[in-house]
Amino acid sequence: MVVTNLAANQARAVLWAQWRSYRNFSHGKWVWLSYVMGALWYGAWLVAGFAAAFLMARAEVVELTVQIAATLLLMSLYWQFIPMMMAASGMALELQKLKIYPIPVSQLFTIEVLLRVTAALEMLLILSGAAVGLLFNPALSGFRALAVLPFAAFHMLLALGLRDAIVRLLGRRRIREITALLFVALITIPRFVLGRTGVGPWLAKQFSDTEPSADVPWLPWVATARMFTGNDPWLASAIMAGWCGLAGVFALWQFRTTLRFDPEAAQSAGSGEVKESKPGLIERFYRLPSKLLPDPMGALLEKEIRYLLRAARFRMLFLMSCGIGLVMAGAFRRGNGPPSWGPSFLTPASAYTLLMLGEVCIWNIFGFDRSAAQMYFVAPVPLSRVLMAKNLAAAACIALSQITTVALCSAFGFPVTAGIVADTAAVIAVVTVYLVTAGNYMSISNARPTDPDSSMRTRSAGGAQMLLLVLYPLVFLPAALAYLARWALDSQLAFFGVLGVMGALGAVVYTMGLESTVEFAERKKESMVAALSANQGPISD
Repeated sequence: MVVTNLAANQARAVLWAQWRSYRNFSHGKWVWLSYVMGALWYGAWLVAGFAAAFLMARAEVVELTVQIAATLLLMSLYWQFIPMMMAASGMALELQKLKIYPIPVSQLFTIEVLLRVTAALEMLLILSGAAVGLLFNPALSGFRALAVLPFAAFHMLLALGLRDAIVRLLGRRRIREITALLFVALITIPRFVLGRTGVGPWLAKQFSDTEPSADVPWLPWVATARMFTGNDPWLASAIMAGWCGLAGVFALWQFRTTLRFDPEAAQSAGSGEVKESKPGLIERFYRLPSKLLPDPMGALLEKEIRYLLRAARFRMLFLMSCGIGLVMAGAFRRGNGPPSWGPSFLTPASAYTLLMLGEVCIWNIFGFDRSAAQMYFVAPVPLSRVLMAKNLAAAACIALSQITTVALCSAFGFPVTAGIVADTAAVIAVVTVYLVTAGNYMSISNARPTDPDSSMRTRSAGGAQMLLLVLYPLVFLPAALAYLARWALDSQLAFFGVLGVMGALGAVVYTMGLESTVEFAERKKESMVAALSANQGPISD
């Protein structure tokens, strides 16, 4: 009893410290907006949970074993892969801060497993709705709703093990980029493999069968579906218990390994004394802005590009944006040529890169600077030049990602033509002008520190998805008007004409916004620097 009370007190102390840390550093003007966006996002999933409850309460569930299994398969893929596609891992314990305290490993492990809820809360809302629906289904006994518990426990444990393994690999200096490439390949290659192997037909079979899949009863989603419907529930329960046991062993193994992992030693491994030599190709690339632009703009732009390309977080997002952009290009591809008036397959792929890179290049441009951002307010260089340099660096990185995406699409046999590339480049250029205008203001009003060595973001995917859902459609309105003009006038000249006008208007808005942002930064500099200097609590958020 004493041990139990002590462990509970330790867990409460961790949560209390996190609450105090969050309360002290979350009084920004736009904090309410994140609450509203989160409420809208999870409110939509709550509605989906009510829909699941309605369907499960009324359906003849016994006849839908395979359909339920297919739905659970989709939920499994979302649970494990969507956070990875957003390069996010959800909230997590700051083990480097906590391991010096006499807290049992079992307590830390339990808290870490429970924090996996933040990585895919959407799926828990759907599962909860399905469970409630089963309670009111007259054809089944209510205790079968408990089948959601082992399914959720399995995925939370598996998500923890995978997260620890990936974060540890991405923390090693020599193999970080290789791991990132393999990580992207894991997500992108299956799209091209499914149609050329037996895996694709097998997945299609899971959705099209009208009889239970007797050939794969050991799969976790099939076993859970059988527990729901009462189709040999005792065997299904034993199978799920086995899966939960395996996931628990894997998660505990990875957690203990991460607890002993020293990220600073891994970062410094192999970084011996640097010998002086002639500038190589990379160094010449870094110095290119200083040669093309006068100081201080050239020096500022060189510094930004150097720091971005050396940041593990940026490189991870860059690889993810290009790789998953290729998958999105395949999803939006229609026929062998561009549509008559709408966007081509390359446009949504490029829009995804804007979403991914926006986190570090647009919406929080001082995040990597952290407390060093105070230098910008005392240096003799105007803050407007600093903002312009950061915006130019963002534009250069976005352009590089577009070039990479085009090269990947060409390599995989997509019908990339000069017209498609020109359309997409014009749209992304105009949209970027409006994005950086809003991003400058947001970077001042909602500044927060970002760890450049942390490849995985600890926020859940919902916030980024809400950003895509609410804000990005607004900045794409100029592009929508251009597509509408091309459809109405059946003229490519009208398309580029509207984009040209919108681009010129965006330049005026950017210039005016730059002046007001500098004035706003002068009023907010103390709170901004304080926010960028803030330290994380025991739970990274």
